[in-house]
Amino acid sequence: MVAIPAGRVVSLPISRAVDDTPVTLRALPRTVNLITYRGDDFAFAVTVWNDDGTAADLTAATVRAQIRPTADADTPAGTIATTVTANTIDCHLTAATSATLPPSAVWDVEIVDAGWTTTLAAGNVVTTADVTR
Repeated sequence: MVAIPAGRVVSLPISRAVDDTPVTLRALPRTVNLITYRGDDFAFAVTVWNDDGTAADLTAATVRAQIRPTADADTPAGTIATTVTANTIDCHLTAATSATLPPSAVWDVEIVDAGWTTTLAAGNVVTTADVTR
């Protein structure tokens, strides 16, 4: 299970005093790399929390998760099935989908809620060739 903060809005206090300290705002997803075995089912869960530590409300959210050969590829190499229960996104890469994956790819999972898109996790996918078919 991967715990991810929802992190939708960042509050940035600005003072009128001259301050040359650089400020960095970050909106990158959590890096989660997947290592799979071709032709096998693979499942994991992503748990989403609000910045204040309370469970994120995902009841109205749409969840999408895809694997692509490269981030800019037009066609997905596969889709990760998702099911939402409370603040947990259960992700399932089916055996049929993993059987068609290239040896190296990328993936991410995002939520769309009230018109706001947030990519929660992303990373590389390495698929090892299977022997028994």
